[in-house]
Amino acid sequence: MEMEREVGFLELLRRNPVYRRLWFGLSVSMLGEWFSSVAFFVLIYDLTGSELGIGLLFVIRMFSLAFPQVFTGMLADRFSRKWLMIWSNLLSAVAILLLLLVDEASEVWLVYVVSSVLMILGAVFIPAENASIPNITEDNELLTANALNSGTWSAALCLGASLGGFVVAAYGVEVAFVTNAIAFLFGALMYSTIDIPQEPYVEKPGGFWANTVGTITEGFRIIFTTPPVRRIITAKALWSVFGGGLVYMLVLVGDEMGLGSLAAGIGVLFAARGLGTGLGPILARYAFTDRGRWPFWLGWLVSV
Repeated sequence: MEMEREVGFLELLRRNPVYRRLWFGLSVSMLGEWFSSVAFFVLIYDLTGSELGIGLLFVIRMFSLAFPQVFTGMLADRFSRKWLMIWSNLLSAVAILLLLLVDEASEVWLVYVVSSVLMILGAVFIPAENASIPNITEDNELLTANALNSGTWSAALCLGASLGGFVVAAYGVEVAFVTNAIAFLFGALMYSTIDIPQEPYVEKPGGFWANTVGTITEGFRIIFTTPPVRRIITAKALWSVFGGGLVYMLVLVGDEMGLGSLAAGIGVLFAARGLGTGLGPILARYAFTDRGRWPFWLGWLVSV
């Protein structure tokens, strides 16, 4: 039986209203997140005057996102993916508004706590959102949907961070935090309008231990015993480790850009990063047509 041709980006948005609403909510939420990301770095630097303080923020953000996902991935199978996304956005909106209370150095701890909470909520949201895509797309739409999500993340980074940088430079960090909260609320509203089909979770024999630690152990077993998956996971992990250092350097160099403020400099550099990561998936889709070779190319491209 001949497979249907893959749809294009615009065709996917036209023909799949459920995915369109998910994508629209996701786009606005991500735009708001990157809009306020510059504000986090600027607020920490204003409160502490220390690059070390910014470095600590990076460590807390990355650890709070990466470590919980070992466990939060299971939530997307056990609970409603739609409501996981809605509650993650609603609680994120509340959390980021708490930063409006921070106005002196002795309260810098609240910035770190809120940043950690936002990343943990992101660790709940991301697996739920990723697992939802196959539920609401056809086979010939899935790859396009994944590529569009990846491109949207980059476009939101490029546009959100650049706009956020200049807005923070002109009006202060409070505007960025309020904008981000509104974006989270809009995303939650959009997710509430869609239906995400989901198979009911069936517990394995063995009780709580088998269905928690056993599930995580099985996931690692699959990674270590499946070479293509192992290569992809390794490439992603290495990029996250060393790419995190690159992003930190962008923040440190931002003040030297000659644009008048730290916020504007960071915004421009993050916009350049977003432009590159946005073009990457689009160019790769047409340049590397042999998909069986994609795991091989991942390693080399990350190395380069």
